[in-house]
Amino acid sequence: MIGENATVLDGARIQHSVLLPGAFVGQGAVVIDSLVMGKLDTNSQVTNSIIGSTGVVGQNEMCSNASVPAHDPAQKPENFPEKFPE
Repeated sequence: MIGENATVLDGARIQHSVLLPGAFVGQGAVVIDSLVMGKLDTNSQVTNSIIGSTGVVGQNEMCSNASVPAHDPAQKPENFPEKFPE
């Protein structure tokens, strides 16, 4: 599935993956079983991974079974309640 305004350049291969709106997949990049919100540069390879909206996989880099940038469980989203109603 490729979201609106996602960019996929020539020669890129997307298999069993989701590209959210604004994602960028460079020329010759390979994406398998992954979720991409950020940027994959030329000839990068991503497998079984989540690439966040600020995540970048550089040219000729490989990423497997990872989260980029790595998830920090201590980090809370804005407006996250300190306590949930009971």
